[in-house]
Amino acid sequence: SYWAMGTSRVVVASSGQMTWTLAVDPKWQTNVNVMERELTQILSYYGNLLPLKTPQRLSIFLFSLPFDAHYSHGFARHGGIVLQMGQSAASQGATRRVLMAHELFHLYNGEGLRFSPKDYAGTAWFREGMTQYIAFKSLLTLGLISHEQFQEWMTSSIVRTMSAKQHGQLHKADFAYHHGFFTSLAIEQQWALHHTGYNLENFWHFLSQHKAWNALQTNASIRELLTAYSAFDFQDFFKQYITGKRPLPIESLLKLSGYCFRSMTTWRYSIGVEYAYDAQNARLYVKSLDPNGAGAQAGLKI
Repeated sequence: SYWAMGTSRVVVASSGQMTWTLAVDPKWQTNVNVMERELTQILSYYGNLLPLKTPQRLSIFLFSLPFDAHYSHGFARHGGIVLQMGQSAASQGATRRVLMAHELFHLYNGEGLRFSPKDYAGTAWFREGMTQYIAFKSLLTLGLISHEQFQEWMTSSIVRTMSAKQHGQLHKADFAYHHGFFTSLAIEQQWALHHTGYNLENFWHFLSQHKAWNALQTNASIRELLTAYSAFDFQDFFKQYITGKRPLPIESLLKLSGYCFRSMTTWRYSIGVEYAYDAQNARLYVKSLDPNGAGAQAGLKI
């Protein structure tokens, strides 16, 4: 992909003690100066949170996806991240910033930490869902997304989670993002209910200084580290909601956290389909179709 990029625009910048290089596909439509400011804010925030584990040099690649305007994807490797976005997705500030914050935190959670191959699938909630949770908390603190945008993502996440349960698709790869996000919310709520003052950002600061950072992580070791940080016994919590089969009480979580669950949400896919959630009957339905979209051409009906 890099060689196919052509003559890229390269920006070299510093964020604290980190020097980072941004290579931008010439087809990228979003203002690069705006992205440079956003990246600097996010990288500085993570650098202050985890100074001992922050890389000194970092490479960031931005690729434009001309064949799918709504496509949004990224991945991280040691020393760098790659973001691939279509024109519409890249121009949506919240979507772009969430993807950036998520992948940049993977430099710690997924690349800095190592996970046991035997429990790799079982710890996906921690790698993906908690990464998403930290990304949102960071963006809210920095003022890079609004509380309304955060609420909208949570509502969409609930819909996806409930839909996956209804169709027996809990094994789907993206379920870890949503299940892990609400599991992270529940962990913080356990601390809040007992007025402890602990939170997951400070947990990561604690973890970055702990000798267990270099060990292969499992669900058991994650539970032990959460307890070591807060002196809170998570054994029953993990047994029920992480290694067990009991579903998280999401609506109760939202109420206790001060969030409301909207009765309906919509989101668009590049296939030209708009879905909505019927809360009363707990089902998804097709709300509207783009007559020129792939969904309508494939025979999908309202």
